[in-house]
Amino acid sequence: MLADLPDTALTDRIVPPGSGLLAWSTPVDGWHRLAAASWTPRPDGWHVICYGSLGPDLPADAVETIRHQIGWLLPVHARHVTRDHVVNGDNPLAGLTATWLIIAQQLTRDEATPADPPIRRACAQARRPTPEIRTLRIKGPAARPKPSAVSELACSGRATLDHRYWVSGHERNQEMSPARQAETPAL
Repeated sequence: MLADLPDTALTDRIVPPGSGLLAWSTPVDGWHRLAAASWTPRPDGWHVICYGSLGPDLPADAVETIRHQIGWLLPVHARHVTRDHVVNGDNPLAGLTATWLIIAQQLTRDEATPADPPIRRACAQARRPTPEIRTLRIKGPAARPKPSAVSELACSGRATLDHRYWVSGHERNQEMSPARQAETPAL
């Protein structure tokens, strides 16, 4: 799927503002096996670090010990990218870029998520603020029309949309009379 990503220039419109950490529930590609990525803005672009998940190839008893000591993410790719840097499907940043494109098209729902109790306790003991966690849900529930959109629909015949949404595919019926079949080249 990521191999189909067209050449995409990274711009301020695509990359979310500020610093961030994005984690996927499963690795986003088969080759790089990225499980998370972080980015930090720089004056001329962003510093991006991609992480792989620790453990899929290790024995189960060793995984818990190692994850407890060093965490579950290992940096596998770090790069400084400038504005208008072009990413395609072969680039290690393709999964992150595709996710950013989905977020930029407003196909996600953003929810505040509380930190786990152990994290809150550790932050309190260290006298640090609890980190802000935002969960992005792709393809959220269908939005109901607002009352103003319903009244606008009644007046003009067409509602104004304020976001994008998924639609199912549909086929187009075309005439295939004997005359049209003669015009169609054989494959």
